[in-house]
Amino acid sequence: MNRFFLLVFLCAAPAFGADYFVDNVKGSDANDGRSRQEAFQTIRRGVSVLKAGDKLILAAHDDPYRENLAIRDRSGEAGKPIEIDGNGATLSGETRISADKWKAEGTGLYSAGHAIKNFDLHRFYMIIDGKMNRMGRNSKGGGSAAFKKTNDLGEYEWTWAEAEKRLYVRLPKGKDPGSVRLAVPTSQCHSGVELEGNCRFLIIRNLTATFFPNDGFNIHGNCTDIRFNNIRALNNGDDGISGHETCAFVVDGFYAEGNSTGICHIQNCVAVHRNVVLKQAAGIELLMQNKRNVFENVSVESSAKDICRFQGPELEIRGMTIRYLDGKRDVEMSSPQRVIMDYKVIDKNDQTVVAID
Repeated sequence: MNRFFLLVFLCAAPAFGADYFVDNVKGSDANDGRSRQEAFQTIRRGVSVLKAGDKLILAAHDDPYRENLAIRDRSGEAGKPIEIDGNGATLSGETRISADKWKAEGTGLYSAGHAIKNFDLHRFYMIIDGKMNRMGRNSKGGGSAAFKKTNDLGEYEWTWAEAEKRLYVRLPKGKDPGSVRLAVPTSQCHSGVELEGNCRFLIIRNLTATFFPNDGFNIHGNCTDIRFNNIRALNNGDDGISGHETCAFVVDGFYAEGNSTGICHIQNCVAVHRNVVLKQAAGIELLMQNKRNVFENVSVESSAKDICRFQGPELEIRGMTIRYLDGKRDVEMSSPQRVIMDYKVIDKNDQTVVAID
C-alpha cells in the first residue's frame, strides 16, 4: 500500500474530539456551538474552532447556507481527522437583485447596474426563478457566445452592456422583477467549498454546492489526505470539482450537473474518484491535466461542447461509461501511463462505438 492510500485509510479511523453544530436558521455565533440547541449560525464560525478529531455538523433546512465552506491551513491528524458533515445541507451562491434595483426599459426589458470582474465574464450567468441561464457562455470547452444586443433578447434572456456596466433581461408580458426572482452568483466568494494552503486529514461529506461563480469544490495548495463523501455540485460557473498544485484527495460519491466542467484537475494534483455521476456540463465533462487520476464506477451523460479529455501523465480507469447524448464519439486519451478496464463510449442510439480493454 503506497503512502497516499495508507494516509487516506488512516483518515477514516475513529476520531476522539468535540462535536460542534451549525444551524443557519436557529443558531447564533454568540453560542458555544457544542449542542444543537446552542449551535453556531455560520459555517465560518464553526470552522474557526475546529481542531484534530473534531466534527462540525450542519443542520439542513429548506433555506440554504448563503456562504461557502472555506478552510485554509487547518488540519487534523492521522487517526484524528477533522470532519465536516453537511447532513444534506446546501451551500448557495445565489444572490438576488432586488426589484427596486431594476429599471424598466420598455417592452418587457429591464436593466440594473452591476459590477462584473473581468475574471468572471466567461463564468458569469443569471439565475432566473431558480434556473441557471448561461446564454451560451462557458469558461472551458469551446469558448463563449458573444453577448446579445438588447433588442435581440428573447423572453427570460439576459445580456451585459460593457459600456454601461449594466445587466439587461427581458421578461414576458405581465411579468416584472417583483414577480420573477432575478439573481446572479455571489461576489463574496469564488467557490462553494474552498480548501487552501496546507491542509491534511479532512473529511467533508453530505454537502451540495450550487450557484457559485467558480467551482462547486475547489482544492488549492498542498491539501493532502482529504476525503469527500456524498457530495454534489450543481450549476456552478466553472468546475464541479477542481484540484490544483500538489493536492491529493479521494472523492467517493459525487454528483455533478449543470457546471461548465464536471471534473477538471491540473498540475501535480493526485485524485481518486469513485461512484461518480456527471451530467449536462455546458463546456466539457472531464478535463484531466494533472499528475494522476483513478476512476472507479463512473457514469457520464454528456451533450457538452467539447469531448472528454484525459491528458495527464497517469490514468487508471476501472469502470466508466461515457454516453454522448448528441452523437459525439471521440474521447482524447493521451495519458502515456494508463490502465483501462471496463470502459466504453456509447452514442445517442445506445450503440457502443469505442471500447478499450
